[in-house]
Amino acid sequence: MTLPQAVARLTTGPLAQLNNDPDLVFAYAVGKAAQDDDSDDAALVCVWDSEARPDPELEKTQHFTLGEFTAMLDEMEQGRGWEYPSSPAVKVLAAFSDGILLADDSGHGMAARARVIELPEQLSQVALERVRGEQEEVARQLESIADPFERTSLLLDACHRAYVALFAAGGHWYPGPAQREEYIERYFLNERVPEAEKLVWEASTHADDSSGDLAGAWRDFVKAVLD
Repeated sequence: MTLPQAVARLTTGPLAQLNNDPDLVFAYAVGKAAQDDDSDDAALVCVWDSEARPDPELEKTQHFTLGEFTAMLDEMEQGRGWEYPSSPAVKVLAAFSDGILLADDSGHGMAARARVIELPEQLSQVALERVRGEQEEVARQLESIADPFERTSLLLDACHRAYVALFAAGGHWYPGPAQREEYIERYFLNERVPEAEKLVWEASTHADDSSGDLAGAWRDFVKAVLD
């Protein structure tokens, strides 16, 4: 397989410095270059059979221990560890599912890839149930919260869960906020969702002067997600 140039540079750069280490379990490339030959956006992720991540990290290189990586896979299969923007597993595994394996003498990388080819059914079920179940509670809180910081924090968490559910309903990993609109188009998901989300944030800016219906905008957003 001919590697994209940006990915090939990883193999002669940071991976060349790490590949002979017996503790390296597998390594893979992530970033737009994994899908687009013309992109320079590529980074190396290494998984190690050790108790701690290597230090210091090389440029454009991220490290996980095998225990950390396996725990993320286990959590997703159990429908846990996805609920907040700070939860790393969804984004890490979304990137892994789109990434390119570069080193895998152990076979652990291929085994892990087999676990992310299809989104875990439990994750899909739990995410959709959570968003349906909390729709009205979030709307109620949006109507009652006076502090803008607390309101924004609630929306960031709730919107994250809504997007995980949107992608999960289509059988896809949620790639994170920076790529949400690009991947909605890529996977032919409901294109009304980003616009509905924008209306939520617009209503949030007017929540203090009562000129916007934030709870109503939130309900419309969730309806678009679940449709």
